Amino acid sequence: MIIDFFKSQLDYVYFFYGLSFFALAAVCVTIKKIDKSGIKWHWLELFAAVHGANEWLDMIAVSFGDNPSFSLVRLAVMVVSFLFLLQFGLSGIEALYNKKYAGFIYPPLLASFAAGVYLSGGAAANIAGRYCFGFTGGILSAASLYALSFKIQLPGGNLKKSAFFFFLYAIASGLIVPAAEFFPASVINAESFFSFFKTPPQLIRGLCALLIANYIFGYSRQLRSHRNFGQIAGKNNITGINLTLLISLILSGWLLTNFLETVALKEIAADSDSSVKIISGAINEKLSSIKKSALILAAQKEIRDELISGGGPFTKSNETADFFSQSLGGALVYIINSSGITVASSNRGAPDSLIGHNYKFRKYFQDAAGGKIGEDLNKGITTNKRGYYVCAPVKGEDGKIIGAAAIKSEVEDIEKNFKAYQNCFFISSDGIIFISSISALLFTPMWPLAPEKLDAINASRKFGAVKNAALLKKEISKAQTAELHGMKFYVNRSNFSPGWDIALFSSYKKAAVFRLFGITISCVVFILILNFFVWIQLLNESAFGIYLEKERLATILKSIGEGVIVVGNDLKILMINETAKKMLETEGGKFENSNLFDVFIVKDQKTGEKLESCSLKALSERQTVDFGRNAVLTGASGEKKFIMATAAPVIAEDQSAIGAVIAFKDITNIKKMDEELLHMNQIKSIGTLAGGIAHDFNNLLLAINCNIELMRRYFNDREKFESSLSRISEAVFKAKNITAQFITFARGGKPLKKTADPASILKKIISFTLVGTKIAYEFQFENALRLIDADEAQLNQAFSNIAINACHAMPEGGMLKVAAENVYIDEETADGQRFAGDFVKISFTDTGCGITPEDITQIFNPYFTTKSTGMGLGLTSVYSIVKNHGGFIKVSSTIGIGARFELFFPASATQLEKTKIKAAASENLSQKPEGLKNDYKVLLMDDEPLIRQTAVQLLNHIGFKAESACDGNEAIELYRKSIIEKAPYDILIMDLTVPGGMGGYETIKILKQIDPEVTAIASSGYFDNSSISNYRSEGFAGYIAKPYKIHDLNMLIKKIIKEKSNQLNKKRME
Repeated sequence: MIIDFFKSQLDYVYFFYGLSFFALAAVCVTIKKIDKSGIKWHWLELFAAVHGANEWLDMIAVSFGDNPSFSLVRLAVMVVSFLFLLQFGLSGIEALYNKKYAGFIYPPLLASFAAGVYLSGGAAANIAGRYCFGFTGGILSAASLYALSFKIQLPGGNLKKSAFFFFLYAIASGLIVPAAEFFPASVINAESFFSFFKTPPQLIRGLCALLIANYIFGYSRQLRSHRNFGQIAGKNNITGINLTLLISLILSGWLLTNFLETVALKEIAADSDSSVKIISGAINEKLSSIKKSALILAAQKEIRDELISGGGPFTKSNETADFFSQSLGGALVYIINSSGITVASSNRGAPDSLIGHNYKFRKYFQDAAGGKIGEDLNKGITTNKRGYYVCAPVKGEDGKIIGAAAIKSEVEDIEKNFKAYQNCFFISSDGIIFISSISALLFTPMWPLAPEKLDAINASRKFGAVKNAALLKKEISKAQTAELHGMKFYVNRSNFSPGWDIALFSSYKKAAVFRLFGITISCVVFILILNFFVWIQLLNESAFGIYLEKERLATILKSIGEGVIVVGNDLKILMINETAKKMLETEGGKFENSNLFDVFIVKDQKTGEKLESCSLKALSERQTVDFGRNAVLTGASGEKKFIMATAAPVIAEDQSAIGAVIAFKDITNIKKMDEELLHMNQIKSIGTLAGGIAHDFNNLLLAINCNIELMRRYFNDREKFESSLSRISEAVFKAKNITAQFITFARGGKPLKKTADPASILKKIISFTLVGTKIAYEFQFENALRLIDADEAQLNQAFSNIAINACHAMPEGGMLKVAAENVYIDEETADGQRFAGDFVKISFTDTGCGITPEDITQIFNPYFTTKSTGMGLGLTSVYSIVKNHGGFIKVSSTIGIGARFELFFPASATQLEKTKIKAAASENLSQKPEGLKNDYKVLLMDDEPLIRQTAVQLLNHIGFKAESACDGNEAIELYRKSIIEKAPYDILIMDLTVPGGMGGYETIKILKQIDPEVTAIASSGYFDNSSISNYRSEGFAGYIAKPYKIHDLNMLIKKIIKEKSNQLNKKRME
């Protein structure tokens, strides 16, 4: 029972065997770096890894079968692994005793191996390899470890235990070999061991390897402690190979593997049952038709009459037999009298004719003579052919049996059903194969039979001469696994009729694959755990290096005036100097082994974000990292200090980062001085800004007031009245431009971005701005200039301002060179921000007077100007526009030569063809809202009564039917009413911001629910609303900024209504 269990689990035993050796290899990886005893652990590592692989190759052979080529590969791998083991043991002895033994060991061993293979044949190579290299290598390895236990200045218990299990392994692997005909392999071998101990030797070898790995790892922990590494290593949760975890893994993997095998076997059994039913059905159908024919034959009057008369020549019976034989496809039909002698036959003219032969001994005749239908499967004595025999009694008129009518159908037709399968058999209850998918196995016992039983079967002459050699080792049952031709099969033995069974052997490969899948999962989990184990050990080695460096650096750190903290890879503080302790305000505290982030709390002053990533980046990228200009350190008392800090990695010999050094300096006083200076400059800028605003708006208000006075005086003079009106309008839009520039500077009015061609924009705006001036200009654009996502109106403003600035710098004329090119920026810092990626650089180079170093730092401040005319807002607006587009500006200048402005804009992610952009621009220009009437119904929503009254009056004046609402609620009510009255508004103009009421943003959402087709224009005097830059996504069809000209509003209304009309027409056509 136990032997059968282990045989069924042999693949998993081999998996465990290989697993144990991989564990040993992992232990060797960790110990070889710290053990300086002279033992060459890398040889044991190689042996364990190669031998573990060999055992997994054996596992594949057990699961899926072997072949000579694969067997040769496994033999070569095994021999190589044992050579590594031999070299480990030999090198250990040589290192410990400082003598060379290789010259005395290798020649006789190699000669013995070659002689064994030559004398005993290639089949003995496995045995010779184990005797010569496996046994010898194991003994030498045990001896070297045992000798080492006395050489070291540590307790040698772990080494002695590992030596003991190496000795056991040498016996289990080197002496327990495959069975062979020569001594000692004929007596001491794997089969005899398995039979005696009820345990496979592979399991014993695997346990030995696992215990060797465990005790060698124990020795490695002793070494670490001895080298003062215990303080660091003890903090880790690794205390040796956790046998409990490993055994749990192995058991879990075994349960999973067997569960998957059960699932596969159920599927195989279901398929096998289905196949057996198909075979049984086909045979039954064939035999039933023969049985019916036999009954009909026995009822024939001609046969009965001739059997009653008893005299020859049975002409009618022969004719009837011929007829039935032809009808049954050549089956042998014959008539037997009451004495068992054949009197008529369909093969009477053949050499093997049945005429005159006595078949009284046949069971089928005996059953017929007794009044039953006799049927049987036999090998014919006369024809020497297998057949299915049916014999029906022939009765006289008085009911007495006067003979029998027999039909023999040869089994070739039935055998076709069996040959459809690789291993399918029709067997007797004693196991004799009567029908087979493999012809060579006919009349072979399926399982061993007792000699007396075999003699009885032969005496019955049922099967002719039965072969002696059995196919299997024991009798098979309904559902079990068995080996056939060296392969494993699932066997389905199903009873067909009394005395006969069908045995179908189904391939076990599916179950083997399922088991291998379970083993693979266990293997993957083990490898992950093994890698984690090795990684932890290597991490300990790196930490040990830091621990040693700590002592060497301690003296140096004490003399440094800046704060210095040294951390390991785990960011635990390994070293800290006195200056750092004072800055952290806990001089008496113990910092070693504390987490860096628990003590060194640094945040960005502006964002409040912790700057922990700087220390982590120094470790991960192995480069020095600056904490930036706004780093603030919080001490234990809560006091905040501005610091200048850097984190630099500590690089080991193998170029890996094993820690980091954080150096920092208190710059609080320096920062305060910088802030005071900056504050003074800001106060100066704010004063200049306030004075500029007051000056400009007072001038505009004065202009408006004076023109109002003129209008009163010239009320009747239409020409002068309208002239004053024009000047008032001009003053209003100047005020609008000033407001727009202030918002762009102060808040950064959000740009309405579209993909644009910067070269096209530059050509148009520069040509327009410099027309009529003394300035010559030229363009230098890269051929494949990338596109940018930008607000074209804002770009026009920025480029125009720079061009105007260049004109003022060259009053007597000069040259302005405008260039644009694609650039890639790895990393560049501007205004405290980092920029990287693809950019388009636009440069303006003039030949003017230049800018002084003192002025170049202030040119972007509002109202700063060196000219007698102008407001000083031009370059301020340029700065804000570029910044709001995600870019930055560089300025350089040389007095007397000129200035150069470089504007960097991020390149667009979607690079459209420039021809498409130009086509789209032309299409927009060509869509002029002409030919539309002004009789549209308009609803204006605004909280300012003066705007409502004036705008409605003007809209009505130019032909629209305009009404007004003071807020969103009133607008919604009026819109609902217009729908009910079937006179809906064609378009709405809504103010986005209504103080104390519902604005346009909330109103449009409700109106869209009422009428999804509602058309509305957004209007606002505030340029920094998110709805302005995304008005279409908010549900608006257009946008107009306050203040606006009624002509511009009129054109926008017509344009939107025309677009809506075109869309409706397009839908109707579709």
